[in-house]
Amino acid sequence: MKKIKDQYEREAIKELKEKLEIRDSNFDVKEGHIIELHLDDCGLKEIPKTLENFPFLQKLYFDTDPVKDLYYTPDNEISKIENLDNLTELTDLTFCFNRITKLEGLKNLTNLRYLNLLNNKVTKIEGLENSSEMINLNLMSNNIKKLEGLENLTKLERLYINGNKIKRIEGLENLSQLQILNLDSNKISKIENLDKAPNLKILHLGKNKIRKIENLEKLSQVDDLELSMNQIPKIEGLSNFIILRRLWLDSNKIKEIEGLDNLSQLETIALSRNPITKIEGLDKLSNLNTLFLYGNQIKRIEGLNKLSQLKRLDLANCRISKIEGLDKLTKLQSLSLIGNQITEIEGLEKLSELKKLFLIGNKIKKIQGLENLTELKELSLNGNQIMKIEGLEILSKLKQLNLYKNQITRIEGLENLFELNYIRLNENPLNEEDQKIKKKMAKELVEICRKRKLETLVREVDILKAQMNMKGLKLADYQHLEKEIEELYKKIKDFS
Repeated sequence: MKKIKDQYEREAIKELKEKLEIRDSNFDVKEGHIIELHLDDCGLKEIPKTLENFPFLQKLYFDTDPVKDLYYTPDNEISKIENLDNLTELTDLTFCFNRITKLEGLKNLTNLRYLNLLNNKVTKIEGLENSSEMINLNLMSNNIKKLEGLENLTKLERLYINGNKIKRIEGLENLSQLQILNLDSNKISKIENLDKAPNLKILHLGKNKIRKIENLEKLSQVDDLELSMNQIPKIEGLSNFIILRRLWLDSNKIKEIEGLDNLSQLETIALSRNPITKIEGLDKLSNLNTLFLYGNQIKRIEGLNKLSQLKRLDLANCRISKIEGLDKLTKLQSLSLIGNQITEIEGLEKLSELKKLFLIGNKIKKIQGLENLTELKELSLNGNQIMKIEGLEILSKLKQLNLYKNQITRIEGLENLFELNYIRLNENPLNEEDQKIKKKMAKELVEICRKRKLETLVREVDILKAQMNMKGLKLADYQHLEKEIEELYKKIKDFS
């Protein structure tokens, strides 16, 4: 047992152990005193009065884990903050996933720096008058309707109040040190009253009712701006965001890509699920490495020639019929053209660094045009009209290949793919011989696993068998199956 000097602390921790079945791992001792205590998932309905006997306590946790998939532990259901008056050294206090309705019982906790009430039932921000040392406040997913009660939190740097019912941005006048403000998933209709927070670096206002990007002129330090899932029709008001690195504008009403010329430091921009019809207005974004445009009405790949640093491009679920306009994207590593109207694999010759290519759900009939993609590791062509596995010989680094739901009748063309460890071929009209090969391979895999008592692997193989996904095998060389399996399992712990 950890050595505790104070008699009252020893008796108190003994009582907690008996009542709550906690272990030594639930608390930490320093210089003979308990300084950290975890009472997570202890089935608490209220805060134990015995905690008053831990005056040196610095960190106290009452969280409930909402996902208990390995073992059952009773939820905490604390509804009131109480019995903490003696814990004047407390710096960290959390009540995640409890039932607290009111911010109270904190007046003596003048050293509190971190308070987390994620997913409770708080309706009002109050009781923080003596919390001037607070740096991090999390009130995410409560029932708060108004931003108030923050006047004395002059040192606050991080405020998370997303998932509430706030209609207006206000009450932030004294938060000059604020660096992170998360107001996602509220009912805000206007951006306002942020002038007194000039040090903001991360501003999240996604999933609100905002109709215009405005009143952000003083926020020149912001490098992450989230405005997705609003009602914004136009990109504007961002000219002062000269160090902005990430901009999120998914699911708005934007029709035209514009207003980005001053954002030379931008690295990521998300404009997915808008009514955009043309790729344009990106020429000044010389540092852009990630571009999300999926779910738009774009018919042609164009306007990308100046994006020489681009590494990830997502144009899924648009209306594209031809792969083109990618010649200058020589550093591209991931390309998604899922759910378009593409009939031919072409225009990829200059993408020598490409590692992931997703062409799911198009109208492709033949695997071709991949000769220069020597770095490719993942290729997804499921949901097309492909009849033959071919054109893959040069892809020596390919690890994952998805070809399910095509018109393939034979397993072939995989002989040189020595790195391949995942292939999916289900929902293809394989001929009788190849169906037998797959069934034989699956059966032998299971038998070898059982002989070696690798129960965990047997379960995995059963799943793979059902999905017709043979892991780590050269399908065309099935007669050496047993040897290959033995080699595959050398790195796996033997449970026998």
